[in-house]
Amino acid sequence: MIKKLLTVDTWRLALIQINFEALLTSFEKNHWSEIKVLNVTKNISGGYYADPMFLPDCGQSWGKKIIVEKYSYSRGEATLAILSLDRFNETLVTGLKKGHHSFPYSFNSNEKTYCIPEHNIEGELPVSYTLAMPATASAQATQTNDILLPSGLFPLVDPVIHKKNGIFYLFASTGVNATKQELNIWVSADLRDWRNIGVSVSSSAQRMAGPLIEFGSRLFRVAQNHDKWYGNKVTLFEIDQLNEDCYSEHLVGTLSSPVKEFSDCFHTISNVGGNQFIIDIGGRVYPWQVCGGWIEFKNVWISRCKKIARKLKNE
Repeated sequence: MIKKLLTVDTWRLALIQINFEALLTSFEKNHWSEIKVLNVTKNISGGYYADPMFLPDCGQSWGKKIIVEKYSYSRGEATLAILSLDRFNETLVTGLKKGHHSFPYSFNSNEKTYCIPEHNIEGELPVSYTLAMPATASAQATQTNDILLPSGLFPLVDPVIHKKNGIFYLFASTGVNATKQELNIWVSADLRDWRNIGVSVSSSAQRMAGPLIEFGSRLFRVAQNHDKWYGNKVTLFEIDQLNEDCYSEHLVGTLSSPVKEFSDCFHTISNVGGNQFIIDIGGRVYPWQVCGGWIEFKNVWISRCKKIARKLKNE
């Protein structure tokens, strides 16, 4: 408990290379095999990158990029940024609503690139955006009504949309406890009118850890596993049934971080093409190790005290 109070989360992104057969075997045996770590992000002053998702370019010639959460320790919240895969060069995303943004799942539809990040505005659904990458230092996010997410269950956590046979399937968790959330799945033909198909899965690993993974005719779901602490591991499920009336899955296995220096957490995984995946790994460190000096260190604790005060006030 004392260490938790004195330390902060830090996350890194790792680009790994592994063919899917080896990845599947790794999950089945609960141990990585035939993996090559190609690159790991370095510390960024005052914060970290997290929740990396592949960013499709929808013909806009962006090159191979990912979209990520960029967290600030001093502000206690995150915005979004786009990174190149070769050197992790950063382009900030502008036009977002106020508040914390994370898990920026993005996909193509109707010749547009959409992003539906989770955000923490109480009582509001996540906002959908279209993304454009002009020839400037920032990327533009524009709110859109093309996608209307289902109402009634708050919050919608870590939403992912998958299209199969012309039907859109929305996977998202609900519940205010980060480690005890329930998976829900909705279906829609137009991204606006959604119907909940009443999913019930027995595993505790229900919160999404990235987009669904397709391998031939097989479909897999990756989920966050919080068996020890938040962001501890990733669990893989193979989907047995996914249609407008039914969903079922079975457990494949669970993996921890493959990077020794950041072995505490393995949080998300997203395929970026071929045999390459971008993953989110991390651990806990003392603030002066990552916050860019004592001024940032002070800001971290001010932000933390404000969060505690707000929580006590709400209770």
